[in-house]
Amino acid sequence: MGRVLQAYLDGCVQQPAAGRLDEHFAHCRDCGLEIEVYRQLKQSLRRSGPEVPPAALDRLRRFAAELGGKG
Repeated sequence: MGRVLQAYLDGCVQQPAAGRLDEHFAHCRDCGLEIEVYRQLKQSLRRSGPEVPPAALDRLRRFAAELGGKG
């Protein structure tokens, strides 16, 4: 499921599948919470710049990859 969530957030899921995922995330508490974590991680990585220590970014990316491995 992690790869699906990442693809969804990256805009790589086409309709009608994207619409079904929207509907699912709106009604499934577990998946809704998981997609929110992915959104927050993705936003954090976007905001990260040169002032963020590379080791911190590496840890965050490993954590995100581990979440992706759940699915």
